[in-house]
Amino acid sequence: MKFTLVLFVLAFITAGCSQLEKLELKEYPITPVTRENYKLLNGRYSNLSDTACGTFYNNHFNDSKQAVSSSDLMKSLTRFKPSKPLGSDSNGLVKPVKEWVNIEFVSAKKATVSFYRNERVCFSKTIRGKFKSGYFYRRPKWYFVPFVPLFFGYKNEQLRIGKSGDQLLVDHYDNSFLFLLVGGGWNKECTKSVYSIPKNE
Repeated sequence: MKFTLVLFVLAFITAGCSQLEKLELKEYPITPVTRENYKLLNGRYSNLSDTACGTFYNNHFNDSKQAVSSSDLMKSLTRFKPSKPLGSDSNGLVKPVKEWVNIEFVSAKKATVSFYRNERVCFSKTIRGKFKSGYFYRRPKWYFVPFVPLFFGYKNEQLRIGKSGDQLLVDHYDNSFLFLLVGGGWNKECTKSVYSIPKNE
């Protein structure tokens, strides 16, 4: 039983990696990043992508499949982004006018990702992974819930980041399913996004 489960997990993760490798934008050839030059990924990047390709499918509420034209960097890297506006020094509300993300690798296996609004840090998180084929592959996120028929679900999320000149490339794959007695849903995303250095840098 344990051996079968291990095989299932390996096949599950491999499927996500193969999907990432299919993503390509010929206008943005990869600048290979390795364990030796990983600091090439360090820097500030706009939170909203310049361009993106791929598809997103969601049937939690109704069937909808759409092409992706833009992407949010912080949500892609950490699956979280603060939504509340910042407080000013006088406790009033400040409308966000600029959002960007700072990536700082502290080693070849670990980076700190910080989200900024109006030059203020809103959120920071550490991501871990490894370099392979010119990209940094974040640790895969997956789970499997086998309590059929009461509660059944799975999730396989893969992400890699790379460079094309000064621009950041982010490839993201997410395949998840959840079923409860009262209902369920399926989500699948496979996208490639390009992010630039903020214009005032």
